[in-house]
Amino acid sequence: MSVLVPTYIPSIPLDPQASTDSGYSIALSSSNVYLEAPCTEIGFSNQPGYSTTTPVDAFVGSIPLSHTPSVASGSCTTGGGGAPTVYGPAAGYALNFNGNSWISVPASDNFTLSIYTIEFWIKTNTTSGGQYLFGWDPSGDPQMYIGDGVIHFRTQFPSLVGTIPINNGEWHHVAVTSDGTTITLWIDGNSDGSITPSEVGSYGGNLNIGNWGMLPLEGIIDEFRVSNKVRYTGPFTPTSLNSDGNTVGFWKFDDGSGGNGGSVIDSSGHSHTGIIEGDPTWVTSP
Repeated sequence: MSVLVPTYIPSIPLDPQASTDSGYSIALSSSNVYLEAPCTEIGFSNQPGYSTTTPVDAFVGSIPLSHTPSVASGSCTTGGGGAPTVYGPAAGYALNFNGNSWISVPASDNFTLSIYTIEFWIKTNTTSGGQYLFGWDPSGDPQMYIGDGVIHFRTQFPSLVGTIPINNGEWHHVAVTSDGTTITLWIDGNSDGSITPSEVGSYGGNLNIGNWGMLPLEGIIDEFRVSNKVRYTGPFTPTSLNSDGNTVGFWKFDDGSGGNGGSVIDSSGHSHTGIIEGDPTWVTSP
């Protein structure tokens, strides 16, 4: 995660050492975790009254936490001051497009695709029609919007209209795939219809997330990813998204701050930085 928000995770074990009732052995394997310990001794270094917040990453062996901030193993003797407290992993963020905002991503040849997967997480309870989730300039195609609580997707006519409602205020994973001929819509890992339109391609113009044609979304979007392959061909269980060699754009919305004119980082490695238009709000994601 790009932004760390301490969140208490009681399930990470903190085992008492045999030598003392007030000592604790610390071995963590989660990434982006913080350790906060009121220690009188850390590792082999006696530091009376020592108290710190130390970032730790993957397990790398028994190295005193006070000496190397990026390690995940060591020992802490509290001197009767109580167990160390472990925070993490970091909470992520999502962007609330509150009906007056969107993200504009500059045009790129990376977005000129006939085989693709476009996917994201969304949470909304809107009952309004024609609220856009994304669209490419100048024509908007391909474009996706919510109408009557279901997804509408179009490259060229006919449009693909889903049947599974997503406007119930819960998080839903939405994906659309194109194999160069057939377009399939996926809601929460289940197929929600397919079409064979006259044209399937995506254009290299500006990508607008949360809006197109001044019909902005009222809802929250997280982890918007564009890939140059078909990622789904049958039912699947959606999970948190990541970047790989087939990712051409990936906006995790973990920036956590920024208003009109600010930027949203592209985690694909292709540097497609998004520009914030309007005044969205940052919210924590699951």
